[in-house]
Amino acid sequence: MYAQKLFFYCLLFCSIAFPKGGGADPVICDPMQPIRAVVQVAIDDDVLAELQDLGVNELSITPGTYNSWTEKFPAKNGAEVTIVDYGDPLTIDMQEGLLVTYKTCENDIVYAFCQIPEQDLQGQYPETVRLHLNPAFKRCCIEVLTTQCF
Repeated sequence: MYAQKLFFYCLLFCSIAFPKGGGADPVICDPMQPIRAVVQVAIDDDVLAELQDLGVNELSITPGTYNSWTEKFPAKNGAEVTIVDYGDPLTIDMQEGLLVTYKTCENDIVYAFCQIPEQDLQGQYPETVRLHLNPAFKRCCIEVLTTQCF
């Protein structure tokens, strides 16, 4: 009888102390579930030089259609921005286009318009994307690196 109780308590302790699948909760395909996407910024050296000539140290990224959020990031290659929004609105924002702007003493200047190709997501939500910023060559796109949706 003592061995059975000991075995039961050992199982109970192990199930509490060592839960399965430690880590973040998986993102299910719920369009209104909050998700977090990391945007890695890739800026060519020529573009960085142009921004420095303009005196730009900080850029902002915001949806092109509805201004539901705005995130600022330093004007440097490799900067990262974390965007938190609901699944479908964030995906739609990236597909319809994001504006990259910088501030002047008078107002915001649109520097680039970036979109994610619709076929890149295929029903999933972005987790990590890379924003390639080079408007001089009409190249401003969002590359999907990883997605989240189970």
